[in-house]
Amino acid sequence: MLPIRLDAPRASETPILALLMVVLTMVFFAQLGLSHRQGTDLVADGALIPAVLTESGGAFLDHSYRLVTAAFLHGGILHFLSNVWVLWLFGRSVEAALGSVRFGVLFLLTAALGNLVHLIVYPESWVPAVGASGAVAGLFGAFLRFYPWSRVLVVVPIVVVPIWFWVRSIWFVLFWFGLQVLQGTFALGDPLSGGGIAWWIHIGGFLAGLGLGKTLARNPPPTRPPDVSTRSSAGPWARRSGKWPWRRGDRGT
Repeated sequence: MLPIRLDAPRASETPILALLMVVLTMVFFAQLGLSHRQGTDLVADGALIPAVLTESGGAFLDHSYRLVTAAFLHGGILHFLSNVWVLWLFGRSVEAALGSVRFGVLFLLTAALGNLVHLIVYPESWVPAVGASGAVAGLFGAFLRFYPWSRVLVVVPIVVVPIWFWVRSIWFVLFWFGLQVLQGTFALGDPLSGGGIAWWIHIGGFLAGLGLGKTLARNPPPTRPPDVSTRSSAGPWARRSGKWPWRRGDRGT
């Protein structure tokens, strides 16, 4: 299921989100312009490679920067686009709740903590892990804290006729997290799974966002359900008319 729209409040200005989007895009296109050797060297120097950090002799402190820099590297166009799209879609609402500075802190911390969980699970892996997935998962966790009863419009990309429908954020996010836990648990039985999808980065980032979201928020928005007594009859693409107890565009700070 691909989320394509939210009815949660979002900030009218998102300077940190915009900055992160620009930086991620610039780094990705810079990667595309590198030769194969240069790209390999960049990943070797900036990606999360667990075995490099777990070597003896203080290697963790020397290479701890990788817990953050890995989030700004991506392994391909689909990897990049999926992370940037979800970052944009959910980030506007999370930045509305946290304010710009705290939103930036949340992004960096959840990226680092998600990568740290991957490091703990696969301490001997030499396979590089890259991508902003840990931070994006952290946004899911924070979003669940602030807007559990908002709605997400999701599309199921069936080949001929795509299906789309609205679903409560709490069920969408918990379903997504359940899949991560299920896949991550199965992956533990495969010694080579450290080179596949980094499920445990997603799990760690989500739990970090769930815990840090409310801690970082100065005035978190109320999480009670909105009044959904009136609904639009214009189909799933129409904006719902439920009233939230806070104004769209408020930052919550």
